[in-house]
Amino acid sequence: LALLTYFVPLFIINVVLPVQNLKQKYNATWALVTGASTGIGLALVRRLASQGLNVVLVALDDQHLPAALSALKKEFPDRTFKAVPSDLG
Repeated sequence: LALLTYFVPLFIINVVLPVQNLKQKYNATWALVTGASTGIGLALVRRLASQGLNVVLVALDDQHLPAALSALKKEFPDRTFKAVPSDLG
Protein backbone atom coordinates (compact mmCIF):
# COMPACT_ATOMS: atom_id res chain seq x y z
CA LEU A 1 0.00 0.00 0.00
CA ALA A 2 2.84 2.36 0.81
CA LEU A 3 4.34 1.80 -2.64
CA LEU A 4 1.04 2.67 -4.31
CA THR A 5 0.92 6.05 -2.58
CA TYR A 6 4.32 6.73 -4.12
CA PHE A 7 3.97 5.23 -7.60
CA VAL A 8 0.41 6.27 -8.49
CA PRO A 9 1.06 10.05 -8.19
CA LEU A 10 4.42 9.58 -9.92
CA PHE A 11 2.68 7.79 -12.79
CA ILE A 12 0.03 10.50 -13.07
CA ILE A 13 2.57 13.31 -13.12
CA ASN A 14 4.92 11.69 -15.61
CA VAL A 15 2.48 9.95 -17.95
CA VAL A 16 -0.94 11.58 -17.72
CA LEU A 17 0.06 15.22 -17.25
CA PRO A 18 2.44 16.42 -19.97
CA VAL A 19 5.03 19.12 -19.36
CA GLN A 20 3.64 22.42 -20.58
CA ASN A 21 5.74 24.51 -22.92
CA LEU A 22 4.94 28.02 -21.72
CA LYS A 23 6.64 29.68 -24.68
CA GLN A 24 4.24 27.96 -27.05
CA LYS A 25 1.19 28.14 -24.78
CA TYR A 26 1.39 31.91 -24.18
CA ASN A 27 3.59 32.97 -27.12
CA ALA A 28 5.95 34.37 -24.49
CA THR A 29 9.54 35.51 -24.87
CA TRP A 30 10.26 36.43 -21.22
CA ALA A 31 9.45 34.90 -17.83
CA LEU A 32 9.96 36.26 -14.31
CA VAL A 33 10.86 33.87 -11.48
CA THR A 34 11.05 34.82 -7.81
CA GLY A 35 13.39 32.88 -5.53
CA ALA A 36 15.41 32.17 -8.65
CA SER A 37 18.90 31.84 -7.18
CA THR A 38 18.52 28.41 -5.52
CA GLY A 39 16.30 25.39 -5.17
CA ILE A 40 12.95 25.12 -6.92
CA GLY A 41 13.21 28.66 -8.31
CA LEU A 42 16.51 27.90 -10.01
CA ALA A 43 15.14 24.60 -11.36
CA LEU A 44 12.19 26.53 -12.79
CA VAL A 45 14.55 29.03 -14.44
CA ARG A 46 16.43 26.16 -16.07
CA ARG A 47 13.20 24.57 -17.33
CA LEU A 48 11.97 27.87 -18.79
CA ALA A 49 15.32 28.60 -20.43
CA SER A 50 15.35 25.11 -21.95
CA GLN A 51 11.94 25.93 -23.48
CA GLY A 52 13.48 28.98 -25.16
CA LEU A 53 12.40 31.73 -22.78
CA ASN A 54 14.56 34.58 -21.53
CA VAL A 55 14.27 34.91 -17.76
CA VAL A 56 14.31 37.68 -15.14
CA LEU A 57 15.71 36.28 -11.89
CA VAL A 58 14.36 37.94 -8.74
CA ALA A 59 16.10 36.85 -5.55
CA LEU A 60 17.81 38.07 -2.40
CA ASP A 61 20.94 40.12 -2.94
CA ASP A 62 23.40 37.52 -1.63
CA GLN A 63 26.19 35.37 -3.05
CA HIS A 64 23.76 32.91 -4.67
CA LEU A 65 22.27 35.31 -7.22
CA PRO A 66 25.49 36.18 -9.10
CA ALA A 67 26.58 32.54 -8.98
CA ALA A 68 23.27 31.37 -10.42
CA LEU A 69 23.34 34.07 -13.10
CA SER A 70 26.86 33.11 -14.15
CA ALA A 71 26.04 29.39 -14.29
CA LEU A 72 22.87 30.00 -16.31
CA LYS A 73 24.66 32.19 -18.84
CA LYS A 74 27.20 29.40 -19.39
CA GLU A 75 24.54 26.69 -19.56
CA PHE A 76 22.22 28.63 -21.91
CA PRO A 77 24.42 31.02 -23.96
CA ASP A 78 21.62 31.77 -26.43
CA ARG A 79 19.20 32.98 -23.70
CA THR A 80 19.16 36.36 -21.94
CA PHE A 81 19.04 36.51 -18.14
CA LYS A 82 18.49 39.62 -16.03
CA ALA A 83 19.10 39.60 -12.27
CA VAL A 84 16.97 41.76 -9.98
CA PRO A 85 18.20 41.67 -6.38
CA SER A 86 15.21 42.17 -4.13
CA ASP A 87 13.85 41.24 -0.69
CA LEU A 88 10.13 40.68 -1.23
CA GLY A 89 9.53 39.62 2.36
